[in-house]
Amino acid sequence: MNDNDLLYIDSGSTTSLLTDYLHRDFHLTIVTNNIYVITKVIEVVNWDLIVVGSRLKHSSCSLINVYDWDYLNSLNVNKAFLATTGLTIQGGATNPDNAETIIKTSMMKRSQENFLLTDSSKFDRTSLRTFANIEDFDKIITSGSVPKHFVEYCAAGSTQLIIA
Repeated sequence: MNDNDLLYIDSGSTTSLLTDYLHRDFHLTIVTNNIYVITKVIEVVNWDLIVVGSRLKHSSCSLINVYDWDYLNSLNVNKAFLATTGLTIQGGATNPDNAETIIKTSMMKRSQENFLLTDSSKFDRTSLRTFANIEDFDKIITSGSVPKHFVEYCAAGSTQLIIA
């Protein structure tokens, strides 16, 4: 991250951990629909917060249902950090919720760089809606064991796979 970055941090348990690694002295603008991220950003005076969504989805602790799409689609961010329910080579990054999928897709279009943060249990799993192809991400950051075919696919393409 850099000072004065504009970040989108998506809903999800993995993405909510990102704020623990952000430099507290940096001046950041964070756009999010993640309740956990909202509570962490409130604690840091140098971080500005833009909240997306108007209705709480309890199962993901996220806000969904955007009423001002013009506003959402006018936001620009340097980096978007997204979560997924499942990731396959053929189907891409997926999510079961239509409202969450629309927010993810919109923010990816407005971002200069897109990062997928996911744990290794999401590989070779799929969900109802695709919100991005693997090639739409600049980097996929994960932990644990990654199937060999994903490692090879990313090595042959433009998406960098980082196993932390």
